[in-house]
Amino acid sequence: MTIKSYRGLIPTDSQEHIRLKTLDGSKGYRIRKFQVLDRYPVTGAPEAVVKIYSIKQAAVGHEINFSDPSLLAAAFLSHGSTNATYEKEEIIFIDKVFNQDIYITSVDTTDSVSMNYYLELEVVDLRDNENEYITLRDIKATLPQHG
Repeated sequence: MTIKSYRGLIPTDSQEHIRLKTLDGSKGYRIRKFQVLDRYPVTGAPEAVVKIYSIKQAAVGHEINFSDPSLLAAAFLSHGSTNATYEKEEIIFIDKVFNQDIYITSVDTTDSVSMNYYLELEVVDLRDNENEYITLRDIKATLPQHG
């Protein structure tokens, strides 16, 4: 099993593009680990939402909607301004294979703190029919949702 790891610091209210797409789409990826940590963990009181999508987002926000087929992972991090106050971290990711680029968004609703992320992706070899199915599914996710 091959694992690729990515890490970075993403400013609040922004989106980062991670290039994964191959010319023939023969490689797929599955999230194995996703972690977040605010830039200044000892000071401030962030309430941040960091999400991973399979398509570029028109706007970055703090809403988490698991009905959105393009949402691959979501993390929420909150802690008070001192070590005596609460700390909470929730991370959920979907066990889904994708073969297109991904986009990480970050929003801090209180302190405008940049967030560090660490992401591990398992590399999956795809057969032609799997490649076509995943590519079509990801294209469908970019279409407007009706419902």
